[in-house]
Amino acid sequence: MLTEHPRAPGRYKGVEPMTWLIICGAGAIILFIGLASDDAAVIGAFARLRGHRTLQLRTTVASAPGYPTN
Repeated sequence: MLTEHPRAPGRYKGVEPMTWLIICGAGAIILFIGLASDDAAVIGAFARLRGHRTLQLRTTVASAPGYPTN
């Protein structure tokens, strides 16, 4: 919990909320980039973690308009 600094009005002792926001935001961005990357090992590991079969990424490309379906 933040407490106001006794000798500096408007300043707070402890970690300020903006610092936590920056730290958590950077961590979330790094995690999102890691999960959204095209690395098959990362996607496969995430799918196994969720308990699903490996994600079928080719089906979304093959079913797109203009591409032949399997």
